[in-house]
Amino acid sequence: NIGNRIIQYFDFVFNNKDIRVVNIHLPPGKKLKDKERRLKHIKKIIRLCKKKKNVIILGDFNDNEKSNIFRYMIKKGYNSVHEILGEYANTYPCDNPEECIDFIMIKGNIKIEKASLFGDSNASDHKGIKVTLDI
Repeated sequence: NIGNRIIQYFDFVFNNKDIRVVNIHLPPGKKLKDKERRLKHIKKIIRLCKKKKNVIILGDFNDNEKSNIFRYMIKKGYNSVHEILGEYANTYPCDNPEECIDFIMIKGNIKIEKASLFGDSNASDHKGIKVTLDI
């Protein structure tokens, strides 16, 4: 059980690589208890992926690149596609983004070729992240 939010995940094999993709939406909130809850959830999600060599975790993290969640994922071998963008491009709110809280994090033998932001507030209150991968 990972909190009261639903995650979606699927496994597939491509070019003889076993890959797990996990879409997440971590709970919002700026208080310490909210940040601790998100860290607890991401630890459970990473445990869910522990046996997989190639993992993509993406979605609304409701936290930024300076958070304990982000540092924990880097420590566990994940890389952010924002590194390809050359900065932590702001994704929220969509019309006038002030912070980056959406990420695509990748671990394993998957190369990030390019990444960009897209979208407008007609589709979501967040910018989307488009990524091209070499698998």
